[in-house]
Amino acid sequence: MIRAARPADAPAVVALRAMWSDYTATVPEHRGRGLARLAKTVALHRAAAGGVRVAYTSNDAANAPMLAINEALGYLPVASQWSCLRGG
Repeated sequence: MIRAARPADAPAVVALRAMWSDYTATVPEHRGRGLARLAKTVALHRAAAGGVRVAYTSNDAANAPMLAINEALGYLPVASQWSCLRGG
């Protein structure tokens, strides 16, 4: 995770540049080759080079491979969301 640190002499209110990564996917026949990890890593490096210091993503709790990628990249859980679907 790209983290922002506020220097001691910086003002209390600082505008942070942030990015949101969503819907990273690999077609089934190419899974397990590290392509999603590569895509997210490149996106984080490009964002950091452009001044982004905070990165967010979301994940389905049942998607263990993507959870592992996000954890390896340093993302930390900060919130959860529940949805209710009604039958027709």
